[in-house]
Amino acid sequence: MSETFNEGPVGVKAVEPDADGDFLVVGIGASAGGVQALRDFFSHVPADTNMAYVVILHLSPDHDSQLAEVLQSASLLPVTKVERRTRVEPDHVYVIPPNKSLEIKNGHIDVLNMMSHEVRR
Repeated sequence: MSETFNEGPVGVKAVEPDADGDFLVVGIGASAGGVQALRDFFSHVPADTNMAYVVILHLSPDHDSQLAEVLQSASLLPVTKVERRTRVEPDHVYVIPPNKSLEIKNGHIDVLNMMSHEVRR
């Protein structure tokens, strides 16, 4: 399997195939104005897609995001705010905190500080 890395303006590095499972990891990015569109999207996602969803919302670093709670109220899938190393599972939604970037490697999401790219475990 080949390894693919894409780094965008919000510091997203993705994805390496998960050796333990065979499912897609879907990355979704939005600005703060996209919360309603995210709610609408997840309200239509069935509970058994066999995909994991990683949501990155561009917010002020000083803003306490309630995005995980907002999406959970609309979604059939469990929604987790990722604050430390987390195993990626299908049929789950993962929300990244403001002012963080992430790396998905070996089936886990690692949360990184934007400036230093230091991994939080």
